[in-house]
Amino acid sequence: MPIDPNSLIGTDGLFPTLGSGPSATSLAQAEDKELYGTDETRQAHLKHVVHGAIIWAVKIASFGMLCLFIVRIAHLAIPDAWMWLDKDRLQKIDSLLFSGFLGAFVARYLNQAMPNGASQPLKPPSDSGNP
Repeated sequence: MPIDPNSLIGTDGLFPTLGSGPSATSLAQAEDKELYGTDETRQAHLKHVVHGAIIWAVKIASFGMLCLFIVRIAHLAIPDAWMWLDKDRLQKIDSLLFSGFLGAFVARYLNQAMPNGASQPLKPPSDSGNP
C-alpha cells in the first residue's frame, strides 16, 4: 500500500507539520497484523500448540505406565531369584498403577478436548432402500 509523500507534510504558518497521513503506530499495527495475524489466529495457534504438548505428555505418561505394568507382570511370572525389585518398590508400583490418577486425568482431558457430538455412540445405518 503506497503512501503519497505529499500527504505526510502539511504547512502550519511558517513551519511544516505532519499531515493527516497514517501515523507510525497504525503502520506498525498493520505490519504486525500482516506478519503475525490477528489476535484470534494467535490464540488459536497457541491453543493448538498447548493441545499438542498435552497430547505428547499423555502419550509419554501412558508409555511409562505401560512399562511399569509390564515390569509388574514380569515380577509375577519370573522366579524369585530373577526379581530385581524388592517388596517396597513393587508396592509403590502397585499404588501408582492402580490409584487411578492418570486414568482420571486422561479421561477428563479427552472429555474436554472432544466435541460434544463425538461422545455419542454411533447409530447403525438404516436399511431404508435395501430389501
